[in-house]
Order: sequence, then C-alpha cells, then structure tokens
Amino acid sequence: MSRVTVWIAMGCVAAAISIGGGCGKTKETPTYDVIRGTVESIDPATNQVSMRWYNPNKQQEVILTGMVTEKTDIQINGVSARLEDIQYGEEVEVQGRMAKDKGSRQLYATQIRVTRKTGEPPAPATRPAPAASTGTSAE
Repeated sequence: MSRVTVWIAMGCVAAAISIGGGCGKTKETPTYDVIRGTVESIDPATNQVSMRWYNPNKQQEVILTGMVTEKTDIQINGVSARLEDIQYGEEVEVQGRMAKDKGSRQLYATQIRVTRKTGEPPAPATRPAPAASTGTSAE
C-alpha cells in the first residue's frame, strides 16, 4: 500500500470517528420537566431552594430540593426578579433538569415563575423559626 493510500485511509477513519462521536458513551441530552408547587425554603447563601410538590405516582406531597445558578431565569408576574424576591408559601412553576454533580444526581432549576396576586403582603422567604420554649411541658 502506498503512503497516499494510508493517509487517505487514516483520514477516512478520523472523519468517521468525528462524525460518529468517537468511541465510548455519548453524553445524555438533558431532559427538562415543569412542575408546580409551593415554596418551602430558599437559601440565597447556598442557592438551594425547596418546594412542596404533589407527586401523583406516590399520591402524596414531597419536598424537592434543588439548586439555582446564575443562568436560572426567575420571573414574578412576568418581570425579571432575584431569588431573594420569592416568598415562602408562594405558588411556583419550576422548569428543571437532573444532572450529575461530583458523582451524585442534583436537581437544577432553569426557570422559576411566580404569579403573585397584587396587594399581597410580603412574607419571609424562609419558614419562620419555631418559638422559644418556655420550659413548661404539656403533659
């Protein structure tokens, strides 16, 4: 076989690998789901959020915890907002995806939509702390 033939064969193999994605597994295309629920907690310091959601498969409410990033699109009544603007107990619609992060699966919110009734008083973004104990017990 001549050198020209070898180079052409190598070029065809390289082209086939690049078109076919190479050897090994290909990356999964992320799937996005949209769910509706109620804000349970927000921690702007860690960008962690939780929502209460009714899981129809389990027929019960569950709490989902996920992360927001700088790319998460947050809107309240159609207006761009910050994570800190969302209030505890508000109804939210969240679009998100599951991704691997350091070997474990993590939920990431890509969009958060809040439809707030006008005239509602602001509420804290996290659940209020329990009242301090008075030292008496109800026995």
